[in-house]
Amino acid sequence: MEKHRGWADIVSDILTSALNGTRRTRLMYSANLNSRRMEKYLGCLMELGLVEARNNSPVTYVTTDKGREWLRSYEKIKIGLFVEGEAS
Repeated sequence: MEKHRGWADIVSDILTSALNGTRRTRLMYSANLNSRRMEKYLGCLMELGLVEARNNSPVTYVTTDKGREWLRSYEKIKIGLFVEGEAS
């Protein structure tokens, strides 16, 4: 059975891909999302201040400091759950 990614995994993929700034198409490929879903995620992440669009030509998306903090927290949680799951 194929495992589906949750929203947190998708957000993590997007934020990781945008750490050094990247274009929308590259984000879509990295996060494995279609255009419509990518637009929804980017809109939410920008509203939350986790990603910002820089008006270079072309527009690039960059993970903000707040987004980097979210990534660090998410990784700690994932590691904690993994270690906790092994102990059982």
